[in-house]
Amino acid sequence: MQDSGQITLIVNIPERIVLKDEHVVRLVTGTKAGSHGILPHRRDLVAPLAPGILTYEDDQGIEHYVALDEGILLKSGLAVQVTARRVVASDDLATLRDQLESALKTVSEHEAQTQRILEKFEDDFIRLYHEVHRDQA
Repeated sequence: MQDSGQITLIVNIPERIVLKDEHVVRLVTGTKAGSHGILPHRRDLVAPLAPGILTYEDDQGIEHYVALDEGILLKSGLAVQVTARRVVASDDLATLRDQLESALKTVSEHEAQTQRILEKFEDDFIRLYHEVHRDQA
């Protein structure tokens, strides 16, 4: 059973839960209105999150970091749930930076591949369109 002075933090992306920590004593994240700190017995809230780094401290006094894309934060009682499209978590800022750079490179490569596929579809569409209209003339 959880101590009443601790938050359960769940961070997820649409496909899965990325992180669950039941021993969070405080967290700070960036919302569209600015930086926002959350303690266990603060008022419940829902907030849109800006891209940035969520920082939280566990009951051992260790800080942890979660880089996230735009998302939403829901605090209800002693539970905080964060949902974002992309998330990278680490206990070390240097490691977080490396993981984030790697993730962004993968996204860039995927976007480039998607762009090449779309260009091929466009070329094929134009070619077929001209063939159909040429045959009708």
